[in-house]
Amino acid sequence: MQKERTTERKEAAASAKEKKIPVPARMTVDHGLRQLAFGDISDAVRLIFGPPGEPEELEKMNLFNISEIRRGKDGLVEIKLYDRMEAMRCLEERKANREEVLPLYQALQRSARFLPAEGAAEKGSDDGGKA
Repeated sequence: MQKERTTERKEAAASAKEKKIPVPARMTVDHGLRQLAFGDISDAVRLIFGPPGEPEELEKMNLFNISEIRRGKDGLVEIKLYDRMEAMRCLEERKANREEVLPLYQALQRSARFLPAEGAAEKGSDDGGKA
């Protein structure tokens, strides 16, 4: 039974990926910030200093950390990267905000444990108020 559920979950995840169902925004924002803060910039460096490449090569490059590309009148290429320190500050702020909300969430979970189960609440109402 457990293996069947695991297989179903994997199939559902693969299906969602194929259908391009969006991932929760919190996860994608955190992933993007981590990529900006800690991501590899070797493709950006290769773009500046390497020989001119074919368009197919450019499509394979990871240029996520580039915020701006300019070619001057003199033909020089200028590339600006996103600020890594700012991305790290944003990650830290988001983490702090989640930690502030966590105690409230945990308190709600503890309180929910004391609520009667759904089936038990319905059974209690079926007896016409008799105890």
